[in-house]
Amino acid sequence: MAKKVAIAVVHGIGEQTPGFSTSFIEKLTDFLNQYEDVDVISKEICWQTQVQPRENRLIDKLDGMGWMKLRNLFINYGADAIAYQPIEENASVYADVHKIYDISLKSLWREADHQEIPLIIIAHSLGTVVTSNFLWDCFNKLSKAREIYEPSQVSHVMIKKNLKLIVTLGSPIAVWSLRYENGGKSLKLPKDTKWLNIYSEYDVIGYPLTVINSDYCNNNGIEDMVMIVGGLLTRYTPVSHVEYMDDLKLIKVLAKEILLKLGGKDEQ
Repeated sequence: MAKKVAIAVVHGIGEQTPGFSTSFIEKLTDFLNQYEDVDVISKEICWQTQVQPRENRLIDKLDGMGWMKLRNLFINYGADAIAYQPIEENASVYADVHKIYDISLKSLWREADHQEIPLIIIAHSLGTVVTSNFLWDCFNKLSKAREIYEPSQVSHVMIKKNLKLIVTLGSPIAVWSLRYENGGKSLKLPKDTKWLNIYSEYDVIGYPLTVINSDYCNNNGIEDMVMIVGGLLTRYTPVSHVEYMDDLKLIKVLAKEILLKLGGKDEQ
């Protein structure tokens, strides 16, 4: 009988559309099934749909200005992080993004027939910050951000009981942590849950987690892994930031980690 796993894929900065993870999931499933018969139930968390309309309205107002291609690039990438950060006066983007995250997890739970099968969350770039914040709000009842958006009971239970592996790719959480005094606290995860943070030393957006402070460094659930990702023309450049989900070596590593969480074979 095939082993089942539920995988949520969270995209990073920049304009994204549904289907962004199709190729990634296909390759990951192929690697998994080289060693075990695994039934993968996946769901994309496409939170950028809550930000892109605002960015498009700004771009439309700038028609005729110079360097528009460069302006578009900056708005599509930089504005995501700026808009997502909650402020006391207006935290609508934060709430909208977390609502999409919540709805997507509940949909994944329904597609898994409400079974308690292992949950894997794989996030890239700014999506790692969104994931960290969403999980923090799930695990911490006193989180002030729960006043902005409180995760549903379904997501809370699913994460608490089923979450086995978090994978962050090219994560800027170390930079995001500068908004907190001394970097803030790391997620306190269930003892059998692992947080694998993969980054390239050539990716200027991705950083290790253990450099943030001693709390992250001493968190036994966190493992930093440095990898060279990308093709011949991109692997030693900042462009490597967008190459994680296309890198076969990385996908093979993820397959091995997932198999370990399923109690199956890993690569010999």
